[in-house]
Formats: sequence, C-alpha cells, structure tokens
Amino acid sequence: MFSNEINESKIMLDTIINGVDDGIFVVDKDLKITLFNKKAVDISGFSSDEVLNHPYYEVLNFVFEEDENNTNDFIKKVFTEGIVEETTQNTILFKKDKTKINVSYGANPVKDEKGIIVGCIVAFRDVTKETEVDKKKTEFISIASHNLKTPLSIIKWISEFLLDKKIQKSDAEKEEYLNDIYLTNKRMIRLVENLINIFHIETGDGFTIKKTSVDIVKLIDISIEDNQQLAKSKNINLVKSEGINGEILIEIDEGKIKQVFNNLIDNAINYSPDGSTVNIDLIKKEKEIDFVVSDSGIGILKEQQGRVYEKFFRGDNAIEKETSGTGLGLYISKKIVEGHGGSIRFESESGISTKFYVSLPIN
Repeated sequence: MFSNEINESKIMLDTIINGVDDGIFVVDKDLKITLFNKKAVDISGFSSDEVLNHPYYEVLNFVFEEDENNTNDFIKKVFTEGIVEETTQNTILFKKDKTKINVSYGANPVKDEKGIIVGCIVAFRDVTKETEVDKKKTEFISIASHNLKTPLSIIKWISEFLLDKKIQKSDAEKEEYLNDIYLTNKRMIRLVENLINIFHIETGDGFTIKKTSVDIVKLIDISIEDNQQLAKSKNINLVKSEGINGEILIEIDEGKIKQVFNNLIDNAINYSPDGSTVNIDLIKKEKEIDFVVSDSGIGILKEQQGRVYEKFFRGDNAIEKETSGTGLGLYISKKIVEGHGGSIRFESESGISTKFYVSLPIN
C-alpha cells in the first residue's frame, strides 16, 4: 500500500510538471540533468533521452542577446551562493537546430532536510514574441520622437516669429508663414497616422480593415483637395482625369484607403520638379478598379526598385530630393491594399517618371 501511494504521488508530480506552461529541468550536484519536462522538450527541440544524465552546459546553451557571451554560469551560482537566479537582461537559448529564441528563466536551489544544496530547478519560457513586441514599441517611440521633433520645432519657430511685435510683417509674409504652419501640421498628422498604423501592423494589435460602401470618386476628390495646398506651395499642378466622375460605390475601409491615396499623391508632389503635373486617374474594369497616380519626377533607381515596399526604405535619389520622410508610406499602403484583397504596383524610369497603380476588387 505504501508503494502504491509513492507511485500515485510520482504520477501526480509528473503530471503537474509536464502540464505547466514553462520548460522545467532539474540538475543534480554534478550539474547533470535529471529531469526534463515536456515543455522543455518543445521549447529546446531536445528530447529527454538527449539531455538526461548529461551536464546541462553540454546540451543547453544560454547566452546574452547583446554580445552572445555564455550565461550558463547562472546555475553554478545557485550552487555556490545558494540564491535564486533570474534573467537580468535579454537572454537567448540556442535550440537543437541552432535557431535562436528569446527566453526568460529562474533558477532555484533544491535543498535537503539539512539545508544542503543538492540540486537546482530551472524554469524557462520562450518570450520571443514578447521581446519582438517590446522592440517594436521601442522602435516606434524612437521613430515618432525623431520625426516629430523637426516639424514641431518649425511650428514653434514660425509662431514665435509671427508673435514678435518688434518685427514688422506684411500680410503676404503672414500668409506665407501661416501656410508653412498649415502644411507642417498636415504632414505631422499624416506622420502620426503612419506611425500608428506601423505600430498596429508590427504588433498585430488593432490593424483591422472595416469595410463600408464608399463612393470612390468622392474619396479621390477629397484626397486631391487634401493635397492642393502642398501642390500649390511646390508649384505642382494636380490634374484629375475626366473619367473620374459620377458615383462608383465600392466596399472599402474609407479611412485607410484615403491614407493610401494621400501617400501616393504626396509622394508624387514631393518628388516632382516645380511647374510639373501630377495626373490622377481611375480605371474601372470588370472585377476591379485601378486608382492611378503618375508624375514626371525623379523616378525610382532601377537597382532599388525591388526595395520600394520595405519598411523605412527611401531611395538614394529620394533622400537627395526630399530630406524629410520615414520610408513608411509605401510599406503601409501595400499592407492596407493587400488587406482589401487588392494589389499595388508601379512603373518607373529613373529621372523621368513614376506611375503607381492601386487595384481594388469590386464586390
């Protein structure tokens, strides 16, 4: 009967250990692994047979993410110092297949009835997803602060100038400076929209497509109007095709598609020479409708065209032409369009022209 109770207790303990969400392994005083639960197998890729009775440091390789220096000594410290050891910085575990995952861990001493340390129990978990989310948040804050600082400084400087009563300003000068504030503020709003979307896309938190029936002709008119002031400031003529008329209803997320249209028109204006024309067209087909923006601007370098939709990418000639920009607009536009079941493509010749097509399905 006593033997049965021991067996039942062992079965219950095994069930508990193998049922927890953390990887758990135990090492004895010789630093050999004596227990390796199911979750530890899942996380590390090593089977129990491959690790049991082997020194833990010959099988499991924990390293610091920053410099990949070995951090396996945390278990030895449990034996020598008798203290609980936990993750103090980002740590990586090399799996059996040599791939790397981010982990957090905690190591506790196992003592006998006399208080002598006879082993160490380690609990660890895969925190790769959480680590990536944290990195995206940090990246988001860094980009936001960097790109908002300049326009805010411009608005502050112009406002102080306009408020300085010691400096005489003509009505024309006042209008010019107010227009600068208006355009800078508008650019900030679009930047914030892009940053919010990039955050949602990267974290998977909140990036959803909510479709309603929208008149795409009216939406294009609104987008053109939104960009008229910018076009005027750069002496660019926005020309809407005569074919964009009437009412064409389509199921789309109005706010997000408007952002796509604005991104493409904004780019066309910023990368076109003064006095040139940006053409906007709408081509209705049997199963889809194409929104087209074409310019006679700097174009996209042939060797860099494959990178156009990369996050943060800006072409070398684009940087020379327009120093401001995040390289997020086309990345986000592609995600939005594909989220609608559509596609985005372009034709470009460096130094001559660029034409973007946004194809959206007609329900």
